[in-house]
Amino acid sequence: MFGKPFRSLLRFFDELSGTKKVVFFVAILLICVVALFVAIYIQFFYQYADTDPFMTGFVSSEKTQEEITNMKNNFEKLFQNSLLIDESQKESVDSKIIKSGYQFKKEDESFYTIDVEVPSITKVSQVATDVNTEIYNDFYSKVMGYTTQTSQHIYYTVKYQAFYKDNYLSIVIKSSLKEGNSPERVVVKAYVYDTNTDQLVSINEMLEHTNISAKKVQNAIDKEIKAADNRSKIFEGVYSRDVESDDYKVENAKNFFLTDEGNLYIVYTYGDTEDTNEIDVIIV
Repeated sequence: MFGKPFRSLLRFFDELSGTKKVVFFVAILLICVVALFVAIYIQFFYQYADTDPFMTGFVSSEKTQEEITNMKNNFEKLFQNSLLIDESQKESVDSKIIKSGYQFKKEDESFYTIDVEVPSITKVSQVATDVNTEIYNDFYSKVMGYTTQTSQHIYYTVKYQAFYKDNYLSIVIKSSLKEGNSPERVVVKAYVYDTNTDQLVSINEMLEHTNISAKKVQNAIDKEIKAADNRSKIFEGVYSRDVESDDYKVENAKNFFLTDEGNLYIVYTYGDTEDTNEIDVIIV
């Protein structure tokens, strides 16, 4: 099968002589060296190696694992008590659609350190009112109780961040509570409000809107939760997840939000029922 081409190649080599033969082999060597350096660059330095391994220039919108890891590590920095609007909608969206509804910042050297800022949707509707009431009850109503107790020092902070994209107003709130010598408890709660329909958005509606497959999201959830549970088996004090729980089925996800840049976050939080500050963040 390869006899004739192989003989032709040998004949070609035999016909090379002197300078031509040297130039030919130097060229082959240079090609090999260049190929080696390109391979090393793609493997260790090319930013989009995961999605564009051949450097074609067609970079997928899929995020690399390194980008996702960086976003998870910077999750805390999301909370700036503000609203971020998709660049393409800044001219058409009322930036006052959400505001800081309740604020309290005060410190008592002996009994409390409190810094709370909770959001409030300004649109007049029953759904918006219900969301605002729930946020108040969950995150602000306990503030006065913390300032009147005298049995221990309480640290309580609440921050939020809002995003607007494709008529979806996403609100994510994070609280941290430490009572005396008890472990810190962290709670994250999110809402996605459709400003067109005046309804809260379900995870299935969100996946349909963003054209993200449920299977892809489920795989990402399973990977994150299993990794977290494995850590609990190795390290003492790490909160143990029930990987078989229906809570981790994508269709049951409650805490999710869409950023102004189109990143979908799903957050699992445990501090509302357990003494833990651990959370699981999935980004797709």
